[in-house]
Amino acid sequence: MRIAEHGEIVTRDNWHDLFNALVWITFPRAKAAISEAHARFIGRRGEGEMLRRSRERDLLTLFDESGAIIVSEDEALLDLIRNFRWKEIFWQRRAEMRSRMQVYLFGHALFEKMLAPFPGITAKAYCLRAPADWKAKEPAARIAALDDHLAALWADDASLKSSRILTPLPLLGWPGWHPGGMEEKFYDDHSYFRPGYTRRGKA
Repeated sequence: MRIAEHGEIVTRDNWHDLFNALVWITFPRAKAAISEAHARFIGRRGEGEMLRRSRERDLLTLFDESGAIIVSEDEALLDLIRNFRWKEIFWQRRAEMRSRMQVYLFGHALFEKMLAPFPGITAKAYCLRAPADWKAKEPAARIAALDDHLAALWADDASLKSSRILTPLPLLGWPGWHPGGMEEKFYDDHSYFRPGYTRRGKA
């Protein structure tokens, strides 16, 4: 509420808050939209919302702490992520993925965990089809475009109705982010690269 009402962000002397501050600098509109959404729901629902966080605010918190944005011009590659086809995307199609897909970390807790990486680190990813002019944009312009997109997303209550808007992403599967990823067998560890669930049960 302090952030939404006064623009003040309490920052302690630790890695977690340092990374949070850096994300604020990088994605200021998206971070502000998250805080404003929390305040919006608290304002509507009162003390009960403060005592027990709603589904909408759980989603906002999940992305704030552990969010990532995956951008690709190829919808089929995004579908592999959405459908938990980890070995196919990370191993069998890694060259294609590297050339046609980017991941941007947002959650400050992810950055803290990556100080000492371990298989198990999982982001909650928002998959976005790249706009037509994406390749022509400079890196800073891409960040600004993502910031605008996320700010609009979190300002819309309809976007917060289901956690299915986010997809689990085993971060260390991304080629080059863990030494194990140089070997195919790394992606056979189903305790990390989980097959996911469908509405009828396990996929």
